[in-house]
Amino acid sequence: VLNDHIRAWGAGQPRVLVVPFASWAEPLAAGADIEIAPGERVPARTLVTEDGLHPNAFGVWNVLQRVDAAMEASLGTPADALVFARPET
Repeated sequence: VLNDHIRAWGAGQPRVLVVPFASWAEPLAAGADIEIAPGERVPARTLVTEDGLHPNAFGVWNVLQRVDAAMEASLGTPADALVFARPET
């Protein structure tokens, strides 16, 4: 219910993007794989630290890539506005 209120509020605001972090985390909770690039899948657990909750450098990069893609799609941000170097794994 709270997420629905946040989405509704964000929809009425200029230049606001509400990102679906909960759905992005579902593969982690399910012990599944996640697509990090077209055709490239990794176990979701490789994106977090040993505590199983906080992202490691690879996980932060993945979230930034997703936010960037959402900004491009929803806000029209140019594709080259934000560029994040992929960390070594």
